[in-house]
Amino acid sequence: MVISPKKTTDTERVENMAGYWNRQQGYLYMDAVSAIFILSIALLAISGMFVYATKLSSSANHYTAATNMARQQMELLKRWTASDWSDPSLPASIPWQGDPDKLTVNKMTFEVETIINQPSNIDPSLLQITVIVSWKEPNGTKNVQLTTYFSKV
Repeated sequence: MVISPKKTTDTERVENMAGYWNRQQGYLYMDAVSAIFILSIALLAISGMFVYATKLSSSANHYTAATNMARQQMELLKRWTASDWSDPSLPASIPWQGDPDKLTVNKMTFEVETIINQPSNIDPSLLQITVIVSWKEPNGTKNVQLTTYFSKV
């Protein structure tokens, strides 16, 4: 005896599908709520990274400005002649040699300190020049320091 599959009519198929959809009520709503929740968590994390990146960018701008000021101070000191370096009262500190208006960049004020020493362990005709540029950030005082040697001769 061969059992053939039960043949369903179109009306029975429509009734079966209607029953399927009745059992699925509420799933679409829960899927949407879950998706919105996951998306909001992801956006919250991304916005936190954006704020952190903005702070890092601001700090990097300050470091760049400070490094440029220290470099400019070194370049201005290169213009000094041997007689300018012959002052025997060392160690000494000299003021900023550039335009005083350039000590403020993007509302941040920088302080430039230049220290001149004559190290005892190397050639006496050499002077050690250290330029320190400092500024205050919300998380503390930062500084950039450049050191080089100039000849008195």
